[in-house]
Amino acid sequence: MKAVIYTKDNCIFCTRAKTLLNNMSIAYEEHILDVHGRDGRVLTENQQWSTKADLLRVYPAAKTVPQIWLDDEHIGGYTELVQKLG
Repeated sequence: MKAVIYTKDNCIFCTRAKTLLNNMSIAYEEHILDVHGRDGRVLTENQQWSTKADLLRVYPAAKTVPQIWLDDEHIGGYTELVQKLG
């Protein structure tokens, strides 16, 4: 199973979703929404900077983060991820 997750900094549900994926050994690609400009941090190989426009191109109805896909199926946010994996 492979996941894609759109996140932003200081988002508790984004952190919880990534923790759940890690605990279940599900590899994920993280797209960090760039709100305040790149802050100079070094990203890991599974991370990349994205914009809200990037997210809206792949999921036009997105209003919140995280937005999560499992094996190319849009799941929704953290609550839906817990339901899907539970």
